Amino acid sequence: MSQKSNTFQRALSLAPSSNLAVAPQAARRHVALSARAAVTAPSDQERPIGIALIASPDLQGGRAYLCDLEGHCIDVLDQDYRPLFSFGGHGSNLGQFDSPSDVAIVWLDETAPADRTADTAVLVVADCGNHRLQLCELDGAPICAIGGPAAGNAATGWPSRAGYPFFRLAGQPPLWSPSRLEWRSPYLDVVCAGTTMVRIDLAAALLPDFTTWVR
Repeated sequence: MSQKSNTFQRALSLAPSSNLAVAPQAARRHVALSARAAVTAPSDQERPIGIALIASPDLQGGRAYLCDLEGHCIDVLDQDYRPLFSFGGHGSNLGQFDSPSDVAIVWLDETAPADRTADTAVLVVADCGNHRLQLCELDGAPICAIGGPAAGNAATGWPSRAGYPFFRLAGQPPLWSPSRLEWRSPYLDVVCAGTTMVRIDLAAALLPDFTTWVR
């Protein structure tokens, strides 16, 4: 068996207390029964940590995204939990991870849940060791990062949507060791440093700050 196959087998067999804990049978059943794009039902807070699922008519068979803490990457599996590809690698550049701890699938538009498709879905990764979130396309292509060393330096005291949809005036809160993600549209709740909850208005957080916007 190849080293990569061993990685997937290890990830699927870890105990529920692990950051890579999954429930293969329940997860597979959800993907098989989903007629439209969705993550684990009925609530994102019931999703096992370290895995995100999506099934959609425009994404054949559905996919599972699994955090690989040891490999510092995201492993992508099909509906039968066979490996498709991986992306990431250890580092701090965009598209690299340091101990990714959780993943979530979100939609930044206001499409009704019944009408969502994989084309408009975005994968969010809790990049724990780099103290940030990374947003990626479903094929693993990096989009941007939220947090990191510069977080918290922008103006404070503004509502999250001040300047929306052109720019943001609110600062981005620091994200120390993000470990758990819960999507509550339009907000992403992030558990940091084990206990601290940070709520992010994701669509607003992705806007350029005012200084960048006026250049």
